[in-house]
Amino acid sequence: MAREKRKSSSSNSVRHTSVRSGFQGRRWILHVFAVAAVVFLGIATKWWLDRGTIAAANAVLTGLRAESCTVNLEVRSLQIGSHLVNGAVARKNLAKGEVVVDVDLRLALHEGTATPQVLLFCANAGCKPTSLLIFSLAVEMRNPRPVFRDYIASLDYQLTNFAGFSAAQLALVEAREGGGFGAALYGFLESVLVAGQNLRPPLSDAEALKAYGIVMSRAFEYHIADGSMVKALFPGADYMNHALAGSLATGPRCSSERCTWRASRDMREGEQVFARYGNWSNLDLLTRYGFVSPENPHGPRIGAEVFGADNEQAHAERTWLRGDDLCTVHTAASGPRLRVGSPGAVAPEDFWCVFLAHAFTSQAELTAGIVGGNAHACANGSTASCAVMLRPSAATSAHRAIAEACEERLRRFATSTAELHEVHKMQDAISLQLSASVTEERTLLGECARHHRSKAA
Repeated sequence: MAREKRKSSSSNSVRHTSVRSGFQGRRWILHVFAVAAVVFLGIATKWWLDRGTIAAANAVLTGLRAESCTVNLEVRSLQIGSHLVNGAVARKNLAKGEVVVDVDLRLALHEGTATPQVLLFCANAGCKPTSLLIFSLAVEMRNPRPVFRDYIASLDYQLTNFAGFSAAQLALVEAREGGGFGAALYGFLESVLVAGQNLRPPLSDAEALKAYGIVMSRAFEYHIADGSMVKALFPGADYMNHALAGSLATGPRCSSERCTWRASRDMREGEQVFARYGNWSNLDLLTRYGFVSPENPHGPRIGAEVFGADNEQAHAERTWLRGDDLCTVHTAASGPRLRVGSPGAVAPEDFWCVFLAHAFTSQAELTAGIVGGNAHACANGSTASCAVMLRPSAATSAHRAIAEACEERLRRFATSTAELHEVHKMQDAISLQLSASVTEERTLLGECARHHRSKAA
């Protein structure tokens, strides 16, 4: 996310320069954060294994009920295969549509509940919403206010997402993102570290990284009734683990005062209740949230360049693709997401979206050109069916663009061969999951490249 520059005082400019000079280059920042992760992870491991974290989480839920929030959850230690994990379960039998958890926004951590000091320091540093939330959490973790004390005590400090990655593990993610991962890290944390120079003692790299890792793995971002966006940590709601289906709590539905999650189906007392974090690949899940999902059908997105030019003007010109459910918002913005079991790892509806971008330049052209066309056959790769839509070369062009995007992502992984070998040799849980996720992603990309290159021939 781009950070808007703001004017600052002379003294703040000096601090800003000092912080920037300490983080020259993406590789260097990844190394510093990897060292910082080792520092706090070594301290946190024993604490996390203490069952006191479950007691603290349930104290949070009790506190929410005392503030007139509906909370039909409790946190337990659950046996998942050979592992013990903390998770939220139904406190009683729940009917479909019944409230699972309802959180007053005054009890969530967000811009509206940040301290005046946090708001002032962040305004001077030019914080965007995510950076403000990171800084606000870092301040609370030092000296939590009573309203957040139990919540802070319940948080998982043994982070297994990017905040706990080694330098080699981070380098794999950096290669996969084409060098943009370190820049994104710096983009969010630069203003946090600038704001943190006003604290006594100044905010450390390890504190900033820890807060960022927690925000990345736990924060929700939703529109509320007045159209504004809330990016917040919701005590209680963020204890739910991820699943794509099953006993899901859907939502939240938010007003200007509270956010509510409801049961997607009938649930039994003691049954684990999940939230759906999104259709992420296992490598994305591991990087953002710190886990992988067995039987996950989703792969990576392959980029908006499959539609043609990938810049602000091109995105504006392609807004028509989002009309009439032609393409999902995410696909139109970031390209198709590869998927296990789909032809060439690209779902038919996503290929159809790419085809439309290559066949037409407007909604009017589409309306005229689709008459008599067999949309389903074209989406499944039949160039003959696409041809009757007056665009005989569009399917070939779409296949070629998809193949090139997948080939480019394979080349990115090829630049990190040494790091991949190093991670393969490690036997810790993160390394094993990361190796498997990278292998899975490379397999999907290879299938994509071969299939769509053959269709474009």
